[in-house]
Order: sequence, then C-alpha cells, then structure tokens
Amino acid sequence: MIAPLRNLLNTLLIVLLITSSVSESFARVPSKKAKAAEPIDWRKHFDAGYAAMNRRDYVNAKKELLIAVAGAPREVAAQYYLGIAAAYGNDYQTAQQAMSRVVIMTPTGSEYNKNALQFFKNSQRQIGILQPYPVEADGKLIRWDSRIMPIRVHVTQGLQLPSEFSGDALTMDKFPSLQPYLSRSDFYKRLGQCQGYEPDWYGAALGGLQQWKWAMAEGVLKYQVVPTPQQADIIVFWCPAMVNLSGRTYFSTGVGSKVVVQLCSKMSDAFPKWIKPTLISNTAAHEFGHAWGLAAHSPNIKDLMSPERETIILHYSGGVGHMSAGVTANDCAVLRALYQIPPDVYLTR
Repeated sequence: MIAPLRNLLNTLLIVLLITSSVSESFARVPSKKAKAAEPIDWRKHFDAGYAAMNRRDYVNAKKELLIAVAGAPREVAAQYYLGIAAAYGNDYQTAQQAMSRVVIMTPTGSEYNKNALQFFKNSQRQIGILQPYPVEADGKLIRWDSRIMPIRVHVTQGLQLPSEFSGDALTMDKFPSLQPYLSRSDFYKRLGQCQGYEPDWYGAALGGLQQWKWAMAEGVLKYQVVPTPQQADIIVFWCPAMVNLSGRTYFSTGVGSKVVVQLCSKMSDAFPKWIKPTLISNTAAHEFGHAWGLAAHSPNIKDLMSPERETIILHYSGGVGHMSAGVTANDCAVLRALYQIPPDVYLTR
C-alpha cells in the first residue's frame, strides 16, 4: 500500500464513531412464509472488528465487520469501517462497495460522507476514478423489492397520455389520479399517437433500457419487456415536449402503483433527425435509472444520471455536447450499492 493512502486511512480512522441505529421503514413488503433466520448480534461483531483494527489485524477485522454489516446493513459505521479494514487488507473491491454504500446512506457534507468521498479521491491508483453520489428522494432510499422481480417494462409505440396528464400537465400531485387508468386495457385503446413520434423511436427507447443489461448480468436487478402496458410495472409514454426537459419519471409507493416515464418526441426542432435516436436512447436510459430507484442526480456531468442528460445541449460546431456515452462506472456503483442494502421504501406491485 502506498504511503499517501495509508496516511489517508489513518486519518479516516479518527472520524467520529456514530453507531446509533438507522430508522428503517419497509413499505408494503410482499409477505412470504419463511422460517425466520437467527438474528445477528451485529454490535458484538462490530466491536470485535473495531478491536481487531486497533490491533492492526485487518484480516479478522474485515471478517467481523462483514458479519456486522450482514446483521445491520444500514449501520453507517459498520459499512465505513468495513471499507477501511478491507482497504488495509488490499481488498479494494470490498472497500469500494462498502464506501459506495456509505455515500448513498449519508447526507451530503456529513462526516462519514465527506470521508468516504475522500477515500475514493485518494484511492484512484487502486480502484480507478470513481465518484459515487447520493440517490435519496426526500431523504429516503427507494428501490424495487427483489422478491417481485423481474420488473415488467412496456414501451408504448407512440402513445400519448390524455391532455390533462401529458407533458408538463402531469405533476406529482396529479399522478395518483392517473393510476386507476393504467391497469385498464380500454384506457389505452382511447389514447392517440404523439405528434412528432416516429417508429424508430420505439427501438431507440428499448436501446436505452439495454444500457442497464449489465445489472441483469450481475444479478443486481432483473427486468423484462412485456407486450401490453397493463401488465407492466414501468410504462413509457410519449409527449411532444416538456419545458427544459427531454424526459421525466413519475412513481408512487402504493401497492399496485405503476411507474410512468414520459419521453419527448420532439425534444428540440434544432436537433438534426439523424441524431434523435441516440438522444432518445440516452434519455430513456436516464429515465430508467430513475425508475430503478436512482432518484437523485449525479453532480458529475459525465454520468448518465447527471441532470444534463435531461436538458441535452446541441453544439453546432462540434456535434452534440453534454450527452453521456451511456451508463458510467459511477452510475453502476450507486445502483449496486442501492440494491445491496434495505431501502426505506420498496417499490412493489
């Protein structure tokens, strides 16, 4: 281990130890009859791991802290010191995953959050350039329950919601009133085609979905495309345009609630026709990221989940600027971290 990183780890070890329990609210979890596992005394293993770290026995420290994290995955201190112990033991995969979980679980600017981000900044030689970012919505972590996967997705072929729900007219306050219609087949028969939509846009939107296929391969989440919207958990509609946006995602956490994505077919009349499939694909990928639970935006303009992906800018002199090439390592790290811990709220059918 290089000296600067060892000095950093020594510095990070003196961060204020906070081990008070994190409040968790598991909303509407599907009930399944299963034999309850023996609860893990996470505090006992945390104390043993912390003591081993003080003895510089990082092998046993990591072993104990892994057990502590298994027993209390939302305990920030356990995740944080697991990251430190793993780094001392040159297990940087475990270290970066633990520190990624710290970043998404802690408020921006808090002691643990700042130290975890400093860890990434000073560990680039070992783990590469990585900058995880918070993903909370209103202070809560939200994601799909793995027990109901695969998540069912339907991309409509140009269908536009009724005027009272289309584009900017659909607000989060009005979204619950749309929900009852989304499971009715007759509702979709009455919908018209979005102005400016072209058949190629359907494939482009599915291309955005496929930008997340790595998560399927890793087992982070599972999704499948279904033939009808009423079957789906996530439905993609189209609208001509929204103010300062190229797409938007809406969700609520009630049982049976569907996630709705709206993509703009026009985006901007300034865009040349040949570039629009790529714009739509990246916009769809960004909105699917929100639909998985990445509710907040990345501060890094290069990330797919940067807010700049929603307000794509065209540079006539050099092609399209501020358009991500796809899901980045940062986006991957935060999605992995989110699906490795219990959320505050589950999205479920």
